[in-house]
Amino acid sequence: MTAGEGKTAFVCAGQGIDPPWITGDLVARARSRPLLDAASDATRADIRALVLRGGRALARTEVLQPALATVCLIAAAALDDHGVRPNVVCGHSLGELVAWAAGGHVSACDAGS
Repeated sequence: MTAGEGKTAFVCAGQGIDPPWITGDLVARARSRPLLDAASDATRADIRALVLRGGRALARTEVLQPALATVCLIAAAALDDHGVRPNVVCGHSLGELVAWAAGGHVSACDAGS
């Protein structure tokens, strides 16, 4: 990095934000499918539908946390597809695990499920 260039940080949310959190165009991306499938398998819930429309199942921590992690990881993958990569990652609570994945230190599917 040369003088004058900025640095990029990804800040990943913890539990406590209101769903739904994502748009259909991001969910439809090819890199989203394995993340959504892993979270759905882990929770036995339709995470794809929940992150787009919300639902009662998101009141359960065991569903909410994988759903939120998946949304954050889908956003990070979309940024990566456009060449935006973080110089630093951080997160609050659940977001710490997501930040590890966004930084390439654990697999995204493992972090999201």
